[in-house]
Amino acid sequence: MPNVQQIAQEMLAGVEVILPYFAALATTAFLIRYFTTIKDELFRKLLHMILVVALMFWPFVFDHWYAAALVALLCIAALVGKRFGRHHIEGRLVEGRKSLEGSLAMLVVSFVSVLVVLVIRGGMAWPHLLLTAFVTALVTTVVELVSRHGNDTVTCPLAATAVLIPLTWLLGG
Repeated sequence: MPNVQQIAQEMLAGVEVILPYFAALATTAFLIRYFTTIKDELFRKLLHMILVVALMFWPFVFDHWYAAALVALLCIAALVGKRFGRHHIEGRLVEGRKSLEGSLAMLVVSFVSVLVVLVIRGGMAWPHLLLTAFVTALVTTVVELVSRHGNDTVTCPLAATAVLIPLTWLLGG
């Protein structure tokens, strides 16, 4: 059985194969949204369908089922709020009602994802790894909370990049 670092490397290699697919289809979805009057909920479902269709190809991308399962688990954080959300967050900056449970799932999944990537990348002391992962997760969670019209698919990765690059540079990564 592979060790944790090998599994994480397999996960990243698989994501590198799948990411262009997501980029191409998400771009297509945003172009459809820009040039038509597609309803917000239908647009969000379109983005979710892109993910579901990608899952059909994952057995061909990953060598081990658990690497594919872990990547899939990281992708389903948004579903936690829909299924288990009992406490809602509302406000002027929040579109509609979002659940506290969904936001906490986003925070945890973001933290773990960033931490795994930083550990594989290497070059940072553990306190800096944990701080960078936490700050990035916190920022992306807030950005997801205030993103409108399903644009979190774009705004969250941009926010993560805007935080990760300076922090890794400042903290010796």
